[in-house]
Amino acid sequence: MQRFLVVLNKGRSVKKLQHCLFCSLLAWVALSQPLLGQERCGTMELNPPSTPEWAGYDADRRSGYQAAMSMGNGKVAGNERVIPVVVHLIQETPLHEISDARVQSQIDVLNADFRRLNADTALIPLEFQGIAANTEIRFCLARIDPNGCPTTGINRVVAPALATHGIGDEQALKSFVQWDPHKYLNIWVPVNLKDNLLGYATFPTWLPWAPQNDGVVVNGNNFGVGFGTPASSYNLGRTATHEVGHWFGLYHTFEAGCAGLNPQSCMSSGDEVCDTPPTGGPVFGCPLYPRNTCTETPTDHNDQTMNYMDYTDDRCMYMFSAGQKDRMLYFLDNERAQIWSATNLTATGCDGTVSPGCLPVASFTASVPNVCVGAAIQFQDNSFGPATAWEWTFQAGNPATSTLPNQAVTWAQPGTYAVTLRVSNVIGADTLVQNTFVTIAAANPSPVMEGFEGVSTLPVEWYATDADQQGTWAISTAAGSQSQQSVVADNFDFSAHGTQDDLVSHVIDLSTVGMPWLSFDRAYKRRGSFIIDSLQVLVSTNCGDTWQKVWQKWGSGLMTVGGYATTSTFVPTAGQWRSDSVDLQAFAGASQLRLMFRSIGGNSQAIYLDNINISTLVGAARPDLATVQVRVYPNPSHEIPAILVQMENSGWLEARLCDLQGRCIYDWPRHRVSARENSMIIPSDIWGNMPSGLYMLNVASASGVAGVKLVKITDH
Repeated sequence: MQRFLVVLNKGRSVKKLQHCLFCSLLAWVALSQPLLGQERCGTMELNPPSTPEWAGYDADRRSGYQAAMSMGNGKVAGNERVIPVVVHLIQETPLHEISDARVQSQIDVLNADFRRLNADTALIPLEFQGIAANTEIRFCLARIDPNGCPTTGINRVVAPALATHGIGDEQALKSFVQWDPHKYLNIWVPVNLKDNLLGYATFPTWLPWAPQNDGVVVNGNNFGVGFGTPASSYNLGRTATHEVGHWFGLYHTFEAGCAGLNPQSCMSSGDEVCDTPPTGGPVFGCPLYPRNTCTETPTDHNDQTMNYMDYTDDRCMYMFSAGQKDRMLYFLDNERAQIWSATNLTATGCDGTVSPGCLPVASFTASVPNVCVGAAIQFQDNSFGPATAWEWTFQAGNPATSTLPNQAVTWAQPGTYAVTLRVSNVIGADTLVQNTFVTIAAANPSPVMEGFEGVSTLPVEWYATDADQQGTWAISTAAGSQSQQSVVADNFDFSAHGTQDDLVSHVIDLSTVGMPWLSFDRAYKRRGSFIIDSLQVLVSTNCGDTWQKVWQKWGSGLMTVGGYATTSTFVPTAGQWRSDSVDLQAFAGASQLRLMFRSIGGNSQAIYLDNINISTLVGAARPDLATVQVRVYPNPSHEIPAILVQMENSGWLEARLCDLQGRCIYDWPRHRVSARENSMIIPSDIWGNMPSGLYMLNVASASGVAGVKLVKITDH
């Protein structure tokens, strides 16, 4: 149901809507048509500055306005005021959800509406045609940014956590990005606003006391022309017109209901404008004219429902009044004089001044920061400025230097290497050094046993991609499968559907492996019946150049526990994990194998992984290369067998016993051993619960790796 604001805060004392029962009944009838939909404006829900002196300042300014209007001193016309604008598009991903053309369409709407150049002025009733105003205010997308650099006035910011925004998040949004509010009208456009809000704005008397909050916020679904939600109601850009009206000092025409009913009170009550008749409450949809919810004296007027400061649909609002113009110009002249000054129009480029350029800031990206020997990394200049000359240095790379803006580089030896970029233009130069930017991976011997324990970041040479910049795989200390830690893709907090995040393993050498099997533990609980995530496993045999999908589950198939986790991020308990396995025998012999675990988010729930292992049978393929020997006897056996491990050198030893489906039965943690023959024992409770069948015992040590089959049979 449509929310109504029954407590309005004008920056002074809180006033309750109080008027006669008759007016209330009429207002309810007027408002009762569209009870579903969006809240037109959240401005009056904002809290004014908390500084104690502000209340007195605001009262003095409003008294000054009333005095100026009474004496006719505030009615200044014939002097166009140009307002430099910056539009901050708060995006979930680097993709452009809102085009430059759509931004320009919104600026065009503001200029038409505030100059009375909108075509629908022809619909203004005769009663109000004489007071419909050209406010003599024009808007200009800034051409010079606060650093003196060229700009389009459109500032795209990727901030997924802020892209869905509510009034309670105001500080987080505005502290994240804001240009000097004395020089620019800041308009923030998140992808969506919470609580069905279309927008909100700050008032001019707040600027001296809370400049960090100054500006306008508009729902991205209702910004520009032709993109409203629903399309028939809010698709003409009038949300921005309404909110910018607040930014200039206007209140809603229905402020305080039927208040200010005569010439003696209209300047100090209601919306404090005398040619906007009091209205019993906000009007939604497209009401029929005439309608009258309040009775003024000595002359009664119909409601001015077509005013931009009411709540009607975009197609049914098309005027500011002369009194509203006077109020806006008064506050522009007294609270926002700097923003439209000739000096500021030059500084922002809104008088046609062109930026001479600015000092560049070095920045670069790479196609992938972790590759194998001989694989190319494509480096791309991403500097601000712009730059006109480039000097790259690639430690031990080929080439070692470059003067191109973009360069492909290879490395001949494994290791971690630095990359340096110096950029320059006629203004100056800047240098960026990334000391450990590139990792050239060496193949790791199998078996792989990764439990993500004892680390705060991903293991060495593992990495995660985050193309949508929504967040990606990370170490979790909240849960583990028979352990304290795991790795998680938190799709609960990734707000966009289809977010794709890849967890990529180090390089694995399977050149001596005969029977590789991948096993891993996972945990997942759905958020709802129609909200699903997917998990895929992909394999690359060329260090990540190309990938082949070998496993996938989604929705209910991915679940490891029933029910739904709807209100917070799912954290699995010990009994909510499930083991899976994948046959990798088709990839046996690959010397540059990598695993990828791909989470495809559906704005649903967190996916956890743990105990990622590749079980191998080294001796079956190349017994001459085995440097650790494992003997199991008797084998087959119905009793607990003896396991003997012979190593060439002393050092560490660890082992894992798994079935052929990849489910791991028992682990021997890493421990120190001598060079003599060492024994391992399968605990009796583990052996007793093992079904008859074939198992793989994989051993890794400082001397090498080995794997043997172990067969349990039934005692007859």
